[in-house]
Amino acid sequence: AGTRVRGNDRLTDMHMEKDLLQSEKERREHFIVYNSVKDSLRKLCSTVDVIDETTVLKLSNIQHLFCNFKGELKHDISDAEIISHLHPTPAVGGYPKKDSMKQIEMLEPFSRGWYGGPMGWIGHNESEFAVAIRAGLVNNNAITLYSGAGIVEDSNPLSEWNELESKISNYIKALRINENKRIEINE
Repeated sequence: AGTRVRGNDRLTDMHMEKDLLQSEKERREHFIVYNSVKDSLRKLCSTVDVIDETTVLKLSNIQHLFCNFKGELKHDISDAEIISHLHPTPAVGGYPKKDSMKQIEMLEPFSRGWYGGPMGWIGHNESEFAVAIRAGLVNNNAITLYSGAGIVEDSNPLSEWNELESKISNYIKALRINENKRIEINE
């Protein structure tokens, strides 16, 4: 949680990274997710360590506040238990989890489908999952794109909208195989 676009040049990118790291709103948003994940891991693991303090993960067009955890799972914990404790993270389901999910169900006029759900695989000795925080649903000749933004106290609606646009932009670029085709965007 906590996102900024990338800068067009090295200096602008560094400025935006610094702004992200120093933003009280973005750090508060990140801290909510950080604490939720850490609390869930403590229930599942005999030990939990923070590998890196909060830093910035830079992707091609956005950058996020980022932190790594490492834990030793208790022996009787299943993959399904891990998923149920971690899902949904506050980044997609709000906090506190139960109250927020009730509000989302009441207020959102559509089904999220797979958006925000755990996506991955389970093998014999290992599994890997990620949160589908951006998603596309293809139905016949139409695609619906989903993304979200962390709304906390002091959120600026225009900044949050720009964040949504930035997160969806790679999908829009990938879909523009033929510029003459009509694309409708539902965010």
